[in-house]
Amino acid sequence: MITEQPEGMQALLECYSGLLHVCDQLEAIADGLPDSFGIERSTWVADQLLPLLARAHEEEERVLLPLIGLSGHPQVRNLVNRLRHEHQVDEAAALDITETLLALGAGRPLLPPEATGYQLRSFFESVRRHVQAEQDMLFLLDNFTIDAKAKT
Repeated sequence: MITEQPEGMQALLECYSGLLHVCDQLEAIADGLPDSFGIERSTWVADQLLPLLARAHEEEERVLLPLIGLSGHPQVRNLVNRLRHEHQVDEAAALDITETLLALGAGRPLLPPEATGYQLRSFFESVRRHVQAEQDMLFLLDNFTIDAKAKT
């Protein structure tokens, strides 16, 4: 078993933990609409979301995507391009979420409560799936590295 994580792995795992915490907060906001969503929570998430997502994407570019790019399978290497595209989509959606949260916290909601809840749920469910998939990839890549080292 590998006892040492690749450089930057801990930072990436911390980003994933932070993103999942933000998703939990978004879920609490959605559950509390229209009256008990928490103005402070909305403002906190709005302040945290974009920088945290950007940091997670930077760490993925530094740690995860180079590992995937080492694959001898073109289909696996194509995954790098797909993940980069997903990052762009996630960042655009996070910008929309941030605007929604800031307006909500200021008492000027942009959307009816049902639409806001749907927007938040769509985003946090997508981010949770994204994080889980990338954590699964890290596990598979780690096991692949272990198997490859055992054969040499």
